[in-house]
Amino acid sequence: MNTQWPKWIWATISILILLVIGFVDARTDFELNLFVFYFLPIALGAWFLGEVAAVTFAVLATVAWYGADVISGHVYTSNFFTVWDTVIHLLSFFIVGKATFKIQSTLDLANKTSERLKQALFDVEVLETFLPTCKWQKGTVRQETEHIELSCDVPIARITAPDNYIYTVEFLLDENNPDHVPLIKWAQSQLDHYLVEMKVLNPWEHAKSRCSEESNASSSLKWAYHPEEKRI
Repeated sequence: MNTQWPKWIWATISILILLVIGFVDARTDFELNLFVFYFLPIALGAWFLGEVAAVTFAVLATVAWYGADVISGHVYTSNFFTVWDTVIHLLSFFIVGKATFKIQSTLDLANKTSERLKQALFDVEVLETFLPTCKWQKGTVRQETEHIELSCDVPIARITAPDNYIYTVEFLLDENNPDHVPLIKWAQSQLDHYLVEMKVLNPWEHAKSRCSEESNASSSLKWAYHPEEKRI
């Protein structure tokens, strides 16, 4: 079914369905209750035409049902029961219309939110192409220069500010010592994640901010920033 049809088409379809149901209901014995079939045009009106249409079709369905009930020869023993049945049907139709409209509105909002999120993610991906791509290489880092130190009870590595988006990293543990290899690999994975994979506008400031994060304080692998030592 084409949900992109104009509203007047959906209004026409809903009215025709309501007329057909009312006609069939009037032609059958009042003991055969076709009450639930009136929900269909109400739901269509609420879904495709909005809240006002839901209320309108609820009223029209009540009129159609009452007319069919009278034509089919249903005689109540008291006017109270006539009013009672009519009000109950009207309230039921209102509830169906309102619930259908609410469901449609919620789904529509969810779809719009999803589209906005997809667009936002696409925009982020586009912007990431303009951010600098960093990498790191092994080298010597003097202790008196500005650097970040990675440690886990013992110092593992020092990192300098990037030059042309290239960090210099000096590992302070013996890479040939089997006991040190796990620590060095752990440090390397952290370097890849924070210095290479996480693209930011200012890589060094981002790396320095890692040192003051709460997650760093609770992590076994500590990042510590050391400013340049001023000579006296």
